[in-house]
Amino acid sequence: MFDAYLGIDQTGAVRPDGTPRPLHAALVTRAGGLVVKDLPSASREVLEAWTEGAGVRWSRVAIVLDVVIGLPSTCWPSWATGEGGERPWSLFARAAETPGWGRPAGERFFETLRPRASSEPLPRRHCEREAGANSVFVTRPFQKNVQTGTFRVWKDLAGAGGGRRWANVWAFDRRVAVRRAPWIFEGYPSLLWAEVFGHRRRAPARFGEVLSSAKALGVDARARAALVRRVAAAPDVADAAVLALGAACLDAEGRLMTPFRAFGTQVIPRQEGWIAGLARSGA
Repeated sequence: MFDAYLGIDQTGAVRPDGTPRPLHAALVTRAGGLVVKDLPSASREVLEAWTEGAGVRWSRVAIVLDVVIGLPSTCWPSWATGEGGERPWSLFARAAETPGWGRPAGERFFETLRPRASSEPLPRRHCEREAGANSVFVTRPFQKNVQTGTFRVWKDLAGAGGGRRWANVWAFDRRVAVRRAPWIFEGYPSLLWAEVFGHRRRAPARFGEVLSSAKALGVDARARAALVRRVAAAPDVADAAVLALGAACLDAEGRLMTPFRAFGTQVIPRQEGWIAGLARSGA
């Protein structure tokens, strides 16, 4: 089990002019505590400083991101080589080399990954079909666009250091590939609201119930009343908190790394990635 869970929501990741906005984030620690804050980026330097400042060892952190991590099996470019998490990390590094931010820059980047001849104009991964989630190639309407935020966070993850890998990437990595490093997970707030906390729709105003449900599952994320009110009044902050709390609850039940019994034998999650908490067969 991990000692801390850091959730980051990508909604509103860029301003109308395409420049990056602060990211809504939440940190839940095993010692018992919930903190929310806005982070300037999802870079290693920012995330490591926050978690270590909270007294948590970097290698004991699960980072749960509201972005796509991976591609449909038909979309991987020839230059995305390597084993396990090296493949998605090569995508992060190439995104970081792409000039600009925002939707136009993201569209240019992802257009280079979309197959020209395909029976599916906007390809989806197996896990996205199972979860009823949108393709990373969808950009309009904006409410269904996960591409712009994904592009921004991929650039953050690679950072300015030439894209050097600093984390293990679930579900591409099944065991530790980078020593003394955290793990990165893909998480969808709407899925965790439903699958872990029993709310079919995101319900920020009922965030106090989420904390009670988490406690019943063994995660005592103590929070002051003022913090609960702040989260309840801000849907995107609530989503970041649900990412962190949901991951902690899944881990307490042994379902974060292994969401269903046969997961370890599945090939698709290692080829395309998977969504934390999605307990359906990857075929």
